[in-house]
Amino acid sequence: MDNGDESLPSVGLVLPHEIFFEILSWMPAKCLVRCKCVYKQWYKLIEDRSFIVKHLSRTKTVTVYFEDKVESFDVDGTIVEEKFKIMDTFAGLILEKGETSCKTRLRNFTTQEILYLPNPREKSLIIFSHYNLSGEIKLVSVYGHGNINYVEGFVVDGYEDGNINYAEAFVVDGYEVLNLDRDDKWRSLKFPMLKNFQTRQCYEFLFNNDTIYKVGHDDDGSNVYVCSFDIGSVCFSNNILPRGFFSDLWKVMVLDWNGFIAFGDIVEEKLNVVY
Repeated sequence: MDNGDESLPSVGLVLPHEIFFEILSWMPAKCLVRCKCVYKQWYKLIEDRSFIVKHLSRTKTVTVYFEDKVESFDVDGTIVEEKFKIMDTFAGLILEKGETSCKTRLRNFTTQEILYLPNPREKSLIIFSHYNLSGEIKLVSVYGHGNINYVEGFVVDGYEDGNINYAEAFVVDGYEVLNLDRDDKWRSLKFPMLKNFQTRQCYEFLFNNDTIYKVGHDDDGSNVYVCSFDIGSVCFSNNILPRGFFSDLWKVMVLDWNGFIAFGDIVEEKLNVVY
């Protein structure tokens, strides 16, 4: 039966829509690709956001291994497709970036569908993704200047440690966000205290895949500042770490405390933590 047939299979005359929804939501993704070709009502059901969210909540995580050196060649030996490297995985999707261009795309590993994203600014790196239970997907990109190849996991702005000169590393100038449902181009965002932070020792951290924190202190170490950006609500907030908790703010460490940002120091072999 082709995709344009509006008629229902004989079983469709007996089972209500809710039963089909329940049965299909437990099926493997590869089977759903075939089911979409049965008739239009199943196709519409499987493409519906509420169904996708329900199916994703019932799908087990599968580990997939990729070979970086795989390339496609034409008959004359020329490469016909640009190589892409994996930046992130979430909600059953793979975020990829071209190795020789600024092209970025989302790939569905099961269906092999590919969605090319609008190009972010030059010297940008998409490092954060957000997916909520309603099926909304947001991507956050950082842009700036310096050696973008340094950025890996978190970003350091102008900090020297031993023999490594991090001042030559990538320095963040701002952020862009892309909502896949509503945006046809990246929207620029800036941390409210970003300019002030550039004169201080600064770090970027991501916790719980929802919030970006920019942590820094004054040149004299008198204050520790925390600027946070919630990806889901696209809201900023600023805070100053109270001075009374630590005797020497230069020695304060930023920690991941069960998925939340925390601050600590070590005094006489004892770890003190505030979160």
